[in-house]
Amino acid sequence: MLASAESFPLKRRRLRFNLGLSRAEFARFLGVSDATVVRWEADNSASEPKGLQAILISALNDAVDKHPTQEIASLVRSCGLDHRAALRTLLDAAR
Repeated sequence: MLASAESFPLKRRRLRFNLGLSRAEFARFLGVSDATVVRWEADNSASEPKGLQAILISALNDAVDKHPTQEIASLVRSCGLDHRAALRTLLDAAR
């Protein structure tokens, strides 16, 4: 039997940690509340990102796969943690 894949909540938590973002910063970047990020990172949570937040998380994961994590963290911070500006920047970086 194959080992189970890393859970989505753990992947999100690891992404946030690797980017050096606090929960509050990650929440602000995604345009959601801190409590929402807590729910998304809970292993037993049925709550999942939807819409723009799902796109942002996917773009972050794609960008981190293609570029050094510190470079992506700098891009996120250079956008002032504004999710609209960051989405444009991340989509450009993922190309």
